[in-house]
Amino acid sequence: MVGNFSGPDITLSGREKLRKSKLSTDTLQVLILVFAVAVSVGTAVYAVSSNWTTSNKIRVVTATLGVYLDAALSQPATSSVDWGVFQPGIHTSMNYWIRNEGGSTVTLSWTSDLDANSVTGYVSDSWSWNDGQTWHDVGGYSLAPGAVLATEYVVTISTITPAGTYTWSLTLKGS
Repeated sequence: MVGNFSGPDITLSGREKLRKSKLSTDTLQVLILVFAVAVSVGTAVYAVSSNWTTSNKIRVVTATLGVYLDAALSQPATSSVDWGVFQPGIHTSMNYWIRNEGGSTVTLSWTSDLDANSVTGYVSDSWSWNDGQTWHDVGGYSLAPGAVLATEYVVTISTITPAGTYTWSLTLKGS
């Protein structure tokens, strides 16, 4: 018999077809899962191994205040002031011109430790500026770059102040 092949008749029963089909579906699902995991791992490796670079720039400016004894701003204030000798019941003042020598607007604040030492109740102070009509506390004043503020620092000596030498610190800040 040439050309005709006659061998055992191979036919699959319905159960065998189902089992073979299930085997193919399980194999296909495993292959899809392996592919999905491989893609996920590949993406993660790429994301971790890729470089991201950005250039950054920050400009930091510090508040620089100039304090002067004259409107021409030619005499910088010293870091120590001897007010001299006074009688009880007197007040005295000193004019200061404050210039913002920094690059950004600052809000002024000042502190004095007169309230925190032995002169409490005997010597007091205030630091003010005048808008032409009213005196205002220097604290809270907003000073633009290059702007100048004329101020008056006043020291008041109470009538009950005992004789002695009194010292305190005065601090001006711009923030």
